[in-house]
Amino acid sequence: MDIGCPECETALITQAIQAAHISISRLSGSELFRCRQCNAYLLHENRQLELLQPGRTTTLGRPVMKTPNGHAPSLSQ
Repeated sequence: MDIGCPECETALITQAIQAAHISISRLSGSELFRCRQCNAYLLHENRQLELLQPGRTTTLGRPVMKTPNGHAPSLSQ
């Protein structure tokens, strides 16, 4: 599974924000960062980091959900 650039990989392994990560939002108990290298988002909440990678966007402006294998699910259900 692709987990982003080396800075994001290091952040997930060490659970520490790296120099490439800039804070873009802070709420009570959580903080959202954006990576300047790969444009991924990192959510720091409950003392844990979670990587949120931007996906493709549909023509309607809605994000396309990705399955664990990295592919968009079929819309013909």
